[in-house]
Amino acid sequence: DETIAHGRAELERLLQREGKTAVSFDALAKAGDFNTPDALFEAISKARLNLREIVELIHRAAGDAPQDVSAEVPQVKAARARGDSGILVVGMDRMLTAIAKCCRPAPPDEIVGFITKGAGISVHRVRCANVRRMQEKQPERLIEAQWGESDGSVFSVVAEVIAVDRTGLLRDVADAFAKERVNVTAMNTQSKDLTAKMRLSAEVRDGAHLQRALASVMALKGVLSARRV
Repeated sequence: DETIAHGRAELERLLQREGKTAVSFDALAKAGDFNTPDALFEAISKARLNLREIVELIHRAAGDAPQDVSAEVPQVKAARARGDSGILVVGMDRMLTAIAKCCRPAPPDEIVGFITKGAGISVHRVRCANVRRMQEKQPERLIEAQWGESDGSVFSVVAEVIAVDRTGLLRDVADAFAKERVNVTAMNTQSKDLTAKMRLSAEVRDGAHLQRALASVMALKGVLSARRV
């Protein structure tokens, strides 16, 4: 129901923009060879039709003469992820986007969008292992994406720190992140054979912000490695 409602709202917005609000949903579905208007709404919501195709469908259902709508339809639209992440997705107009939890991209990572079934576009790092599997199995659902201008958003990333275990290590690592104004939201520590392995979830403005924090951690006594996962 949510998917259909989203597709209907998008179509209504385009009908209003094109000045074709008198065109019925039944006529639109018929013009697009869809069995029902709901099937059309679903196709729009799941990005099976791009913006150009929807506009052409509207004019076809209205009985207009064929026309070149490329000048009217911008092919790059700002699509905000949850948290206003400022992601641009090529060929999509106001589609819901979400940062993929498997790889947690942050600027300036190279990113790609994956058109999910009913949940908008999932944004991954280009080098994400899941993207490689998508390229093999469903390449048609991958879509170009890029970062927009910075708008003050923060991104959740995961880092790993390995160090010689000692008293005060956890406090010193936390202080190093705090010094760089990085908010650590979770930390898990395991110690074995005098070696401590820490896995941290943190919120950063971009990749450079995280790298500065990791450089501060590397300067601590006994730290062997500090990297983004």
